[in-house]
Amino acid sequence: MKVADVAWLAGLLEGEGSFVVRPKNTPYISLKMNDKDVVEKAGAMMNVSVSKKQNNYKTSFGVDVCWNIQVYSRNVILELIPRMMPYFGGRRQGQAQKLYDVCARRKNVEADYLQNIELIRELHNRGVSRRELAEMTGRARNTIGNWIRGPLPEVQIPGYDWGR
Repeated sequence: MKVADVAWLAGLLEGEGSFVVRPKNTPYISLKMNDKDVVEKAGAMMNVSVSKKQNNYKTSFGVDVCWNIQVYSRNVILELIPRMMPYFGGRRQGQAQKLYDVCARRKNVEADYLQNIELIRELHNRGVSRRELAEMTGRARNTIGNWIRGPLPEVQIPGYDWGR
């Protein structure tokens, strides 16, 4: 993405966007406005599709439709925020930094979780029983068995929604 595009997107999100971080929910970037072409351009830049929302009211100029994008991809968020940060004002920098930190932390937790599954497989290959592994991890023996036999699972850690 060109520097001018990054600056344009940062300006748009500064004025019309939201950086959403809520406990136990997926962090995301949201943009909602009446100008479909602008939202489509921003969506294309962040590789997300545009959705149409019907407002419950008419605006002063008669528009009752709103266009919306939501970016849940941690990779997009982690790539874009550092590039946009110089163009944000102080308040928005704080919100963007908080979103960035949450996404980076959750990505690290996911990587650690998958490494632990690989460690469980290695221990099992060395002769540690499923029952012993279940006691060590606090997981059910069936879960341990599934991890040992199957491909790496889609990561679902209690309390985290990864926004896939």
